[in-house]
Amino acid sequence: MLRPTPWAVRRAHRLVCLAVVFQTFCCASLREVVAANDTGTTSEVTRQGELREQLGAVVAQQKVVEQARTELEQRRNHLDEDLRSFRATGFDQAPPYPLSLLDRLRDELEAEQARATATEAALSARAEAVEKARSAYNDKERARRLAKEAVVTSTDPGVLSRLKEAMLLAELESKLAGETLTTLESELANEKLAEGIQQQLSVLLHEKIAQVSESVQFLKSELQLRFAELRELELEINRAIQSVELNQKYDEDRWAEARKRFDSATDNRSIIGEEVEMWRLARQHGQEELAILNKRLQRIAEMRTAWTRRFSVLSEQPTGEELSLWQEETEAILDQLQRDAALRKSQADQVRKDLATTGTKSENANGGAPELSRWVHQQRKHLEELAKAYDSAILSIESSERLHRRLLGDLRQDAAHFSLAEWFRTVWRFLQSAWDYELVAVDDKPITIGKLLGGMLLFFVGFWLSRLLSRLLEVRLRIRGKVNRDAAAILKTLTFYTLLAVFTLFVLRMVNLPLTAFTFVGGALAIGLGLGSQGLVNNFLSGIVIMVERPLRLGERIVYGGHDGIVEDVGYRCTKVRTLAGHLVTIPNSTILNEAVENIGRRPYVRRLFNVTVTYDTPRGKMEEAIQILRGILSEDGIGQRIHPVIAGEDYPPRVYFNELNADSLNILVVYWFAPPDYWDYFEHAQKVNLRIIEEFEKAGIDFAFPTQTLHLAGDPKRELSMRLLDGETRSTAE
Repeated sequence: MLRPTPWAVRRAHRLVCLAVVFQTFCCASLREVVAANDTGTTSEVTRQGELREQLGAVVAQQKVVEQARTELEQRRNHLDEDLRSFRATGFDQAPPYPLSLLDRLRDELEAEQARATATEAALSARAEAVEKARSAYNDKERARRLAKEAVVTSTDPGVLSRLKEAMLLAELESKLAGETLTTLESELANEKLAEGIQQQLSVLLHEKIAQVSESVQFLKSELQLRFAELRELELEINRAIQSVELNQKYDEDRWAEARKRFDSATDNRSIIGEEVEMWRLARQHGQEELAILNKRLQRIAEMRTAWTRRFSVLSEQPTGEELSLWQEETEAILDQLQRDAALRKSQADQVRKDLATTGTKSENANGGAPELSRWVHQQRKHLEELAKAYDSAILSIESSERLHRRLLGDLRQDAAHFSLAEWFRTVWRFLQSAWDYELVAVDDKPITIGKLLGGMLLFFVGFWLSRLLSRLLEVRLRIRGKVNRDAAAILKTLTFYTLLAVFTLFVLRMVNLPLTAFTFVGGALAIGLGLGSQGLVNNFLSGIVIMVERPLRLGERIVYGGHDGIVEDVGYRCTKVRTLAGHLVTIPNSTILNEAVENIGRRPYVRRLFNVTVTYDTPRGKMEEAIQILRGILSEDGIGQRIHPVIAGEDYPPRVYFNELNADSLNILVVYWFAPPDYWDYFEHAQKVNLRIIEEFEKAGIDFAFPTQTLHLAGDPKRELSMRLLDGETRSTAE
């Protein structure tokens, strides 16, 4: 066996001492409390009696809760038996089932669902109460144990009796808290049992509704019975309307008389003022009741239509279009009913607030003049009747709402059984209705979505046909009509815009948009063109000028703004040029008219101007020979034929001149005009001329010059260098 260590013994001894000290302190504190409350002996006895009475009431409540639990269990057992019996045998009545049975089951289910919501809220509150009761019971138990400990450890006979009374009181409080907790827990268990019963009943009702819905029948006789009920209700409402109208005329006259007496009275104005207020409330009551009754008449007509449609859905086979239309109308009616119910509830709440104010005024008037009290009581009476009228209106709205919700459910259930063909027909009818939907009317002519879409489609087709026909016209004019490319392009553009205008007018006519409708739009467009579209209009007009004056043509080579290329297209806004590098350059038409354009494609010839330079060592005779060589080359066969000596009616033969003495060469200027101006033939001709010049100059021994610098040094035998001595004599380098 293990022996405890001295350290463990000392630690245990220290803990025991601390416990004794704590217990002694607690007992001393309790004795002080008892001693301080010696005078409260009588109140403690009274408290004990109250606790025993409360304990008896709680015990009695436990018996009631237990009895309720027994009843709930019996109800649950009955429901279990009903559910098993229904699942085994179904209804006693053979199908088809009347619609009234289905409606009754649905009403029961809705009521049970509402009760389930209330039970859920009560269950949550009950669970919270149980938690608080358990916490209170734990507190009372701690107090009881502390009081018992004080009695056990007490050594003072003087306070022992008081401690025992305190312990008895603590025991009673603890027992009451425990019994209260037990009662609340039993009630919580009953709430959960009730919740289970409601769920079980909901299951039973759902199964009954499902079975009835599969074979429900709405007989013509039942429909006539519903109509008879509505007619009886309608007659009752009409009689009520007549009565209210008669009373309203009387109230209107009495109110007018009371106001006159109030205006002319000099004393008792407060009493007459209350009379005026009473007749005003009576008049308001009549007006509101009349509005409520008229609204009920309107709802009776809607309810009659709802019953007719339910009969059609359950007994006949309405079309998909009818089902869709009825569903939309029913949803709209339900929305309106919800708004009406919210309005009536708000009005009823306001009347009840007025009732509270009038109640205070009635209490104050009880001790005053009898007439004043009478008028105030009459005001309260009219407010109460008005509140009842609003409550009756709310009930009527709920009844109508319930019928329309059933109709909506029948419509949705029937729509769910659509065949595929019926679904396609429904979609097709929806598209047709959307196609014929009117957007706006101009001159009493509708503009529908279908016309608008058709007009847009026709416009795009017309745009495509205009481009196609204008291009075909251009091709036929160029191939068969032998029309040049520029004229064909102009005719193509004019044809395109003419056809596009014709198609646009036809589209406007088809859509029912008269040209007069564009008067305002045209003015706005004119302002827009004048302010924000100047560049576009300027380019468009410049394009027309270019097409008419033809400063440049398709296929011609031009130089503009550093771009050298071939004209590919002259459009309504810009001119497109394909550069020699292959890039497409877009040039606005207005800039072409306002700036200089070099049209290379229209030049009648190509002027070639170049210099042939020879060295300074070339003697005069060789220079003359070089000039004759150049002139001879330009007149040779194969070269002279492409050189035109006549330019604009004047003689311009090839020119060759010794024209300059440059710093590093002797310059011979050569000028001639090449025609016709084919670009690549020109380069071929220039190459041939250059090769002939090199060939002949080599034969003649004439050297071409290039940029050089010559230094003349002393001792050159060709150029003697003379020198001046200091004595004034002049000697040459040869001496």
